[in-house]
Amino acid sequence: MKLFIYQFSKYREGIFFNLKISNKIGIKKINIVPKKSVLITFDDGTIEQEKYAMPILNKLSMKGTSFILGKRTYNNDKGYINYKRMPLLKKLYPNYDFQSHTFDLHFRLKKNKKDIYNISFNDAVKQNLYFNFTYLAYPYGRFTSEMIKAYKDVGIKMAFIYGKNGYANRTQNIYMIRRIKIYSDEDFYKFTSWFK
Repeated sequence: MKLFIYQFSKYREGIFFNLKISNKIGIKKINIVPKKSVLITFDDGTIEQEKYAMPILNKLSMKGTSFILGKRTYNNDKGYINYKRMPLLKKLYPNYDFQSHTFDLHFRLKKNKKDIYNISFNDAVKQNLYFNFTYLAYPYGRFTSEMIKAYKDVGIKMAFIYGKNGYANRTQNIYMIRRIKIYSDEDFYKFTSWFK
């Protein structure tokens, strides 16, 4: 916890512009995002994000986004943010946003990685039906061209990958924006090396 606060307070002292996905960094505005911008994201929508990340980022006047697992939050699974709390959390932490990490595709891919090739338009509709999200982080960073088309068709405006660590840039396909994976116990010097 102390390391998290220290990392982000040091990052905040830098010259980076902190983004929030719903700042409309979509298709038409990607070219006006400041060059040294950082989008802080968390995956899965765990209760730890509500307990630690949101208050800390709020205290530091920083923005963040949680890509939630729809099935977990909708079913009120233990250890995950309940979707009924999201409106209250948005009021308490206006600089924090919730977006899609799919509804149940995360679990399906954990069981069978080849299931990614069976994603249809109906799956994409189901993933977005309950929450009406506009941004998506692919589960495990995996996607297909069929998935991209299906998610576009249900209103997803931008999607994020990981696994091929690297910086996002203005030339990337907006349905394949890179994210850098940083763990909670990341060494401070490695953490700061990403912000050079």
